This record gives sequence, C-alpha cells and structure tokens, in this order.
Amino acid sequence: MRRGCPLLLPLASVGLLLLALTADPPSAARALLPHADPVQVDRVETGVGILRALLLVDAVVLLLLTWMQRGVRHGLPGTKATRPVEPVAWGGWAVTGLLSATALVRLVGIGGDLWMDEVFTLVNYVQPGLGTVVGDFADDNQHVLYSLLAWASLQLFGETATALRLPALAFGVASVWATLQLGRRALGVREAWCAAALLALSYHHVWFSQNARGYTMLLFATVLATDLYLRARDSGSVRIWVAYAITLSLGTWAHLTMVFVGAAHALITGALYWRERGSGSRRLAPVWALTLAGWVTAHLYAVTLPQMVAYFNQPGAGSTTGGVAWSRPIWLVNETVRNLGVGLGLGWLGAGGAVAFGAYGLLRVWRRAPLLSVAMLLPSLLGGLTMLALGRSLWPRFLFGAFGFCALIAISGAVGLGDWLTRVRGWRRGWAVAPALLLVLVSAATVPRVYRYPKQDYTSARDYVRGNLAPGDQVVALHMAGRVYNRYYATEWDETSTLDELTMRRAEKGRIWVLYTLPSYLAEARPELAAVLEAEFELMQVFPGTLGDGQIVVRRSRAPEAPRGASDR
Repeated sequence: MRRGCPLLLPLASVGLLLLALTADPPSAARALLPHADPVQVDRVETGVGILRALLLVDAVVLLLLTWMQRGVRHGLPGTKATRPVEPVAWGGWAVTGLLSATALVRLVGIGGDLWMDEVFTLVNYVQPGLGTVVGDFADDNQHVLYSLLAWASLQLFGETATALRLPALAFGVASVWATLQLGRRALGVREAWCAAALLALSYHHVWFSQNARGYTMLLFATVLATDLYLRARDSGSVRIWVAYAITLSLGTWAHLTMVFVGAAHALITGALYWRERGSGSRRLAPVWALTLAGWVTAHLYAVTLPQMVAYFNQPGAGSTTGGVAWSRPIWLVNETVRNLGVGLGLGWLGAGGAVAFGAYGLLRVWRRAPLLSVAMLLPSLLGGLTMLALGRSLWPRFLFGAFGFCALIAISGAVGLGDWLTRVRGWRRGWAVAPALLLVLVSAATVPRVYRYPKQDYTSARDYVRGNLAPGDQVVALHMAGRVYNRYYATEWDETSTLDELTMRRAEKGRIWVLYTLPSYLAEARPELAAVLEAEFELMQVFPGTLGDGQIVVRRSRAPEAPRGASDR
C-alpha cells in the first residue's frame, strides 16, 4: 500500500468486521429469496454464514497487512523486481475496425427465438430479480455472472431476446481482442491477426456470441488469464498477478469449468517449481496469485455453495440419469463433426485432416512458446477426463473455452504451410499468409448458416398449431418443449413428461396435437414414448433450428375421437 493512503487498510478491515458481525443470515436469506421453500432458505442461511466467516478472515488479514506495510509495498512474496511490461502497440484504428465488424456480424439475427437453456436462465434466474440472481443455484444452468449482467441489461433495455444476449455478444467481441493480444505477444503479428479474423468469422463463435449463457465469458477469461499468467511469470509484476487472479475468479463465477484453467495453471506452476528447485529460485508469486483467485472465488460462491453441493450430489446432476449418448465420447466427436455442416463421413475425414493439421500447428507453437502450448491443451484435457470420470454429459460447448487456442493453433499450421510454400515454390514472402487467409474465408462461408434459422423455433411451431386447432382439440407439449412453452412461449399449455400422462390426455375428448424437441434424445431415453408418437401420431411439421437436435416436431393424433352420442360429421 502506498504511503499516501495509510488509513485505507485499517478502515477496510473495520468495515468488513462490522459487516460480518451485523449480518443476520435468516434475514439475509429471506431478503434474497422471499418466496423460497424452507429447505432452500436454510441452505442460503448457511451460505450467508460462510460468507460472514470469510469476511471475518478478510478483516484479520487486512489488519495484519496494516502491520506489514513493508511487505505489501514490495509486492507479493516471490515476485521479482523487474522492468514493467511495455504496452503493446496495436494500431488502434485497425483493432477498432476488426472489433466493430465482429460486433456487426453478431448483431444480425440476435433477436431470434431463445432456445431452452436461455429460456430457463431468463425465467428461473433473471426475471425473479437481483436476489435470485446472486442467491439461487437450483441447477447448473445458473451462470451467475452472466445472469447478473443479463439482469442489468434487461433493466436498461427492456425484456427482449437481444437485451438478454447482449453480454454474450460483448464478451464474444472481447474474446477476439484477447486472442489478438495473446497471439501477438506469443506468436507474432501474422498469426495474431489471422487467428482473430478466424474467430470473428467463425460460425461457432457467432452462435455462442448470440447465446445468453456464460460461454463467451468463459472463452474471454480463459484466453486473458492465460495471457496474464505468461506475462506475469515473465515480468513479476504484482499488478498483473492480481489481474490474473481476478480474471480467474470472475471467469469461474461465469462458468464453473473455468476451474480447469486454474487447475492447469496450478499443475504448470508445480512442475516449473519442481524443475527449478535446484536453482534457488522459489517463485512463489504464482502460488500466491492462485491462492488469491481461490479465495475471491470462495467469496463469490459462498452464499450459493450449500445449494451447489446439494445439487451436484443428486443422481444425474449436470447430466442425465439414463445412459444416453450425451455421456459418451463418440457422441462428442460426432456432434462436433455434425456442427461442421457436412456429412458425417466427409466430416470424419475432414476431422482427421484437421487433427493432423492441428498437430503440425501445435508443434510450431511448441517450438516458439512451449509453456503456452501446454497451457492451451491442459485445461481441456483435465475437463474432459473429469467429465468422463463423473459420467457427466460431454457437451461440445464445455470445450468452447479452448476455441481461441484452437484458432491460434490452426492459423499457426496454415502460416507454417505458407512459409514452406514460400521456400519451396519461391513465393513472395507476403504470400506466406495465403493459406491462413484461405482458412479464414472458408470459415466465413459458414457464418450465413447462423442466420438461416433461430436456435429453436418455438414461436413458429406455436403459431402453426394455434392456426390449425379445431374446436375440441387439445395441445400437449412434451418434456423440455413442454417446460419452455408452459414457462414462456405459451403459458396456457401444460407440460407433459411421461407416456402415462400422455395416455391420460388421450382418454379425454378431442384430437391431440403434440409438440416436442430433442427427438434423438427422446428416442433413446424414453423409447416407449417415442414409439407411441411414431406409430399413433401423424407428423404434421418440423421446425428446424441451429441447435443440434433442437428442431421442434409437431404431431397430431391420427384418428380424432368423437364425443359419445354425437353423430358422424
């Protein structure tokens, strides 16, 4: 702490101490979730108690730091006094143009129908208010930091799909900037700009930048934290280490899989410490930074921690209780290949070529920045193995945090190919980036697919059914589609989840219309229900969407049942 503000630490300590001592967990729990059930209120009370304990420790630590002004002035233990990192000259107009174009591409079609996870985020966490945003963790659909920013966006701009998705768009644009920064520092100008352009004109990146979830935050935090970690190791700057710790914490608050980035950096730190043990250099700064990140994260999740423990201890939490394809590695690969927009066979062939090309690109990154290459691979490896061991669903989106790294690796391989052609074919040096630019153009050609359909077309399916209902007809919305319609798009439609419930509805008078989504999952997880739908209900319409298996299927009972005693029409 600077000598110019000697009272800051003691005042902060006293403030935290008063806050911890005066906070009343029961009152706080009721203020956050006034309509919660008693079990959840008890868990929130426990969480508030945990936060009080953390704040008491904070107060004690700040008092100790007050008495250790010298240590604080000289930085974190283990840091080196080195020259500050010089700012990187970016060419401000070029960067502004790139980021503006990135935002414009993502604004097109951003107001389309919400898909089911976005609907659940809106109705379960954002609509109820700020207390629910920070105090409720009913399931892992809660990306707390995203919910908080989405709530603020809706307060400013009103409740629209665009407003709900604005934080995703903002962090999608920011992740392009972060990739540009990391690439330029580690690999050079050519790779950095081409990788940033590849992200800016990528189907998947545009899709997630229009997805009201925490994934673009995860991507931004992953790239930025990696960049800060490498910079801080080189410079020893306390400010960079603190920025790194805060980035890790906020990234984890946005999406829990960010913990794998911190775990990967901890393993790297341990390996480097072990390798350098004979040199006499302790290099404790990364340890202190990782500890600070964990401590801040504990504060951010303290109130919801008991709810999180209860949720993840449930069978099938974060996955499903059935042995469906979502938890199998082969499904993960097939779904990733399918999203390329080509046939499965051609996709697998292309995927094999991409792996070989990626291996070449990774080798080039390894030769120039070995620590970066390890930091790129390790989080995804840890995350994938953990999800597989726990039997969780292997959603491709859980690996989206590595998307910036994938762009850097792919462009590194393409630039390496261009350099080789320059040497062998005698190309002019400026043509060495031609393969990388070709890769960007191929990626750009996939972007229009984002705009072809909404993620899930609930509105068109609803309007189609309403427009074709006859007097006496019933509407049944099944499982996930039923929950979405009942909570948001058609609140008068009841949710129906099982074959028994559907059978009871069929015993009533009138013709039945059925809407459902995720047909592949339904066929595997509930085959009896899927068989009845196939055999006894006529397919009326399918409304496609860009979400994998997210089409809305509309069926109608084949033979309407006339009321008893009524004459034939």
